[in-house]
Amino acid sequence: MAIFHFNASLVKRSAGRSVVAAAAWQRGIDLRDERLGRWHAFARRGGGWWSAILLPDTADTAWLDPERLWNAVEARERRVDAQLARCIKVVLPHELAPDQNVELVRGFAQRQLVDTGMAVDVTVRLVTDKGGPQAFASMLTTTRAIVAVDGVPGFGNKVTVWNSRATLMAWRMAWADAVNISLESNGCTVRVDHRSMATRALGVEPQIHVGIVAKRRHERGLRSDRVIENEAIIRRRVC
Repeated sequence: MAIFHFNASLVKRSAGRSVVAAAAWQRGIDLRDERLGRWHAFARRGGGWWSAILLPDTADTAWLDPERLWNAVEARERRVDAQLARCIKVVLPHELAPDQNVELVRGFAQRQLVDTGMAVDVTVRLVTDKGGPQAFASMLTTTRAIVAVDGVPGFGNKVTVWNSRATLMAWRMAWADAVNISLESNGCTVRVDHRSMATRALGVEPQIHVGIVAKRRHERGLRSDRVIENEAIIRRRVC
C-alpha cells in the first residue's frame, strides 16, 4: 500500500561532508572530488532505475555532468561551515510502474524545485527486504539559485526561504498531491496524506521510522532499538 514519506536534510561541510561524495553515493558511481583531490568510489553500490540532472534554463549545460556540477558547487562555497546542498528523499508508491514513478518524481522536481531556480540531481532506486521491494527517490539540490550574469551561468545568493519550515511544509503537501494525482490518473484508489496522525485526530500512536539499516540489522539477529520500539507500539495498538 502506498505510504507517505518525505525527508529533507542539508549536506554541510561543517559535518565533514562533501557534496561530490553525496552525489557519488546517491547515484552509485565514482566521482573525482577536485577540492579534496580524491575519488569517491561507490560504483560497487550499483546504480538505480533512473538518474538525471534537471537544470533551470539559466544553467550551464555542462552541469548535466554530475562531476562538473557538484565540483562547481564545492568551488563556489568558501566557508568551512557551508551548506552545500539539500537532500530530499521520498518513498514511491508500490501501485505505480517504474516508468510512472519516474514521471512522478521528475514532474515534482521540475515544478517545485527546478522552476524556482535549483539544479536537481535525481536518482530513483529500489531496495528489497523481507517486506518486499520498495522504491524511493533521492533528490540532491543546490542551495543557491542558478542565475546568468551578462549571459554567463553561475550561482546566485543563498535562497534562505528554501530553509524555512513553511517551504518544507509546502513541499510535503505538494508531494502528497503529486502522488495522489498520479495514483488517480493510473486507476489506483489508495491515497496518501502528508499530515501527522495527531493533526488528523486519528487517535493512533504513530510508529517511528526504522530505516533499511535497522531492518537489516534486525534480520541478522542483532538488536535494533528502533525495531523493538515499533513492535512495542504495535502491541499497544492491539491491546
